[in-house]
Amino acid sequence: MTKAAAIFLESLRADLRPHSGTQVDMYASTGLVGRDASELWGSNQVALSVAIASLAQDLLIYGRRYNVRCMSWSRRVPASRPGPPPIRS
Repeated sequence: MTKAAAIFLESLRADLRPHSGTQVDMYASTGLVGRDASELWGSNQVALSVAIASLAQDLLIYGRRYNVRCMSWSRRVPASRPGPPPIRS
């Protein structure tokens, strides 16, 4: 977590904001997060992924079809459905 925090803080210093200037107000599970927080939406997940990947000796990068937004599972897959969640293509 220390490495992820350092990467995140460095991205802030470099003004790397995934949604900079979009005026988007992201919706989280508890409601709208505000425009300032929305500009950073996803950046801490990226920092954690980069930190984890930097510690790996072997790294397998999956194709785009494995990029499934977890928030979409509850809308698309009933809780009683057996098996893995569907893959978005």
